[in-house]
Amino acid sequence: MMKKLLIAALVFFATACSQKNPSGDIVINVEVENPTAKEVGVVIDRVIDYKIALDEEGRGSLTLSGIGDVFPKIVYGEDSSKKIFLEKGRNVTLKLDSRTFKEEGVEVEGYNEEACDYLQQVTLPKPPDFGLNWEPFTADLNQKLEDVINHMTELKLDRKCPEFFKLEKDRLDYMFAHTLIMYPLGHAWKAGEFSYNDTYYDAIRRLIVEREDMLYIDAYRSFLEQGIPVLLEEKQGFKSAYEKRLGMVQYVVDNFKNEKVKQTIVYTMALNYILANGDKQTDELMALVRKAVTDPELIADFEKQVSTLDPVSVGFVSPDFKAVDMQGKEFSMKDFAGKYVYVDVWASWCKPCRQEQKAMKDLKKLFEGRRIAFVSLSVDEDKAAWKAAVKEDKLVGDQLWMGKGTEFQQIYNIKSIPRFILLDKSGRIINPDMTSPSDDKTALTLRKLKFI
Repeated sequence: MMKKLLIAALVFFATACSQKNPSGDIVINVEVENPTAKEVGVVIDRVIDYKIALDEEGRGSLTLSGIGDVFPKIVYGEDSSKKIFLEKGRNVTLKLDSRTFKEEGVEVEGYNEEACDYLQQVTLPKPPDFGLNWEPFTADLNQKLEDVINHMTELKLDRKCPEFFKLEKDRLDYMFAHTLIMYPLGHAWKAGEFSYNDTYYDAIRRLIVEREDMLYIDAYRSFLEQGIPVLLEEKQGFKSAYEKRLGMVQYVVDNFKNEKVKQTIVYTMALNYILANGDKQTDELMALVRKAVTDPELIADFEKQVSTLDPVSVGFVSPDFKAVDMQGKEFSMKDFAGKYVYVDVWASWCKPCRQEQKAMKDLKKLFEGRRIAFVSLSVDEDKAAWKAAVKEDKLVGDQLWMGKGTEFQQIYNIKSIPRFILLDKSGRIINPDMTSPSDDKTALTLRKLKFI
């Protein structure tokens, strides 16, 4: 009798342990040894990420509701992250040591431990040689994909972690297919121009499908963002990145039938663009999102993220300016395209500004012949006073008069001068509150810029 009870208890225990949460929630418990940070990040993609607050003992928890299986990055400390797999409806415990996290990663207990170990250790093969013609290139790519899947089978992940194995095969398919999107440019660079044809477009088109089971997997979502424009450009061109994004979102609205997939992809495509470029002059995109997305949680999150945007965040395209030089020639941001731009906002009546202008001479001399423009924008109300100061101090660089109270000043919230701003070659903000020319850190920062 006791033996039967023991067997029954073990069967009950095994059944209970294998059951999923009825709600479908993913419950994450975290245990950090020797904690040095106050939170652990769970990053699904650019739009969706979570933070797990830790108590004094390095413990914390998070419940993910309303999402499916995911492959998030676990982030702890600076520049340290590890990819794992979380299955919908499962409870897991993540254990890590702050001293060894970067090298040893995170230990996952509960479900799919072997899969998580694999993800933290695997190194995917490099793409085939872009110099190959299309047929041998795709054959080589497919062989590399097959080799990775065979390796997982050798590790018995198909039996140990069946849900992971099924999704990982599809995730890899999307990851490797990103290489197909890059092929025309890569081939043109290495071997000459590529002739677009139906075979190429069909290879992209086969993966532009509605996959609710992969909706929260970054490889799937990012492929849609890169692959849909390929199909659109087969029939039409785009004059700007914004026009392209509008076309992408409209394509999803017109062609996707699964409401959850359609609304989520519209939400992420629009939000990705706005987070990278700001919401200025995006009325058509905003209207398209608000019409297509009816899920209250998605639209609430969209509005919240848009409302908290800082228009001069790092990575955003800088607000433009209109200014004139000493001869009256007009300048704007486009005149400095292809160069880094170090902006100095100043005025003739500002003594600290005049002192920094002297330091600017030395800085400009230090980077003479490099791909950087030193642009001084005067906010003098009196244009004649600006001209007199430029002549008197024999100022160098691009000396331009912008005037007082411009939109450029308002958007950057410039309430005191001098103010310095650093932009990249495409006009995106590197630092909206850059160090001054007289600060030794400035030259060090500029030297570290790529291809300056």
